[in-house]
Amino acid sequence: MATLPPGSIRCISLWQPWASLVACGAKTIETRGKPAPLTILGCRIGIHAAKTRRGISALPQHEITAAEEALGIPQSAWDDRLPFGSLVATTLVEASIPTGRLTPDLFGDFTPGRFGWFLSGTIALSMPIPTRGCQGIFFTPDPH
Repeated sequence: MATLPPGSIRCISLWQPWASLVACGAKTIETRGKPAPLTILGCRIGIHAAKTRRGISALPQHEITAAEEALGIPQSAWDDRLPFGSLVATTLVEASIPTGRLTPDLFGDFTPGRFGWFLSGTIALSMPIPTRGCQGIFFTPDPH
């Protein structure tokens, strides 16, 4: 992976409501198809809320209910009240563990063959910063 440019932070994009769930501290494991790269383990990364609204329609009812409670926003208002296309938080990536060794929680895809990225020390931004996202890990100006 490329060297981190001065004044930048590595960042990942998540669909809503998962990005906001990380920002509010309700989602502490991000599940992905690949382990976290060594370049981000033990490092603070940005959490970007993707522009797409596909995640909202993909949730089963039990996750919607839990997300509504965690966010304090009814699903009917997510399109209007959750940020899209913006940096929403920074967090520390502590570890990356195969999902088969984890107890599933409500906010992730814990099917076999995936990995749980453990997040801690999340700092929600007071105001989302409009930012262009992309797949994988990308660089964005450090908001702190």
